[in-house]
Amino acid sequence: EDEKGRLEGLVPCVEDWHTKVILLEVMWVRLYRKGTSMEGGTILQLKNLLNRSNVPRDVHKDVNATEDFVHLVLSGHIIAAAMEYFGMESIGEKPNPDLIPTDVESLTKEEKKRVLFESIDKIVQKCTDIALPSNQRPNYQSAAR
Repeated sequence: EDEKGRLEGLVPCVEDWHTKVILLEVMWVRLYRKGTSMEGGTILQLKNLLNRSNVPRDVHKDVNATEDFVHLVLSGHIIAAAMEYFGMESIGEKPNPDLIPTDVESLTKEEKKRVLFESIDKIVQKCTDIALPSNQRPNYQSAAR
């Protein structure tokens, strides 16, 4: 057999389309409310603000547009949370030096990963209700390797 016959190079990936659709439906039931187009930060207001007219009220009408929109909104919220945490007014600004080591550019790859993971952990702790006991918190020294 050749490489093609042995299916070499294929990367197995499980994607359950139906589960994704159900998740989007649950999100839409909870977050997509008629009459909220003027309420800042609601799904409907963001859909209008971002001119995403292809995002339907019924997820089944365009699952891909809905998924793309959710990714866009989620990415925006993550970036906004990180910018707020680091005291940044714009993307081009440098983070607050009290939160990032001033010599970060000279750190090794592993040390940079540790700083990144620690920062992400602090952002998640600040922005969510998820609290792990200290004995269940990630070890960023080993995670950076």
